[in-house]
Amino acid sequence: MTDEEYLDFYGAECEGCAMVSGFIDEIEVEEKVSFKKLEVWHNSKNQSLMMELSKERCHTVPMLYNRRTDSVLCGSPTKDDILKWVREQKSK
Repeated sequence: MTDEEYLDFYGAECEGCAMVSGFIDEIEVEEKVSFKKLEVWHNSKNQSLMMELSKERCHTVPMLYNRRTDSVLCGSPTKDDILKWVREQKSK
């Protein structure tokens, strides 16, 4: 498993994932955090990891995961949603 605290599970051809990826790029700079990006539609190992970590909480991409807090954010969140989630994770 990767050492990064934040994981971004995405699908290569997923338009919503591409939008979220842009938000994440901005948030990484703003909040000084790092996301490990893991493609799941064409990588069965990453897909298995996503299913294992989601614990049935999420069955879609994009799925954001925090290893330290075991928290999941999935669907197509806005930049504000992701920013709020990251800040909540940092305060735990």
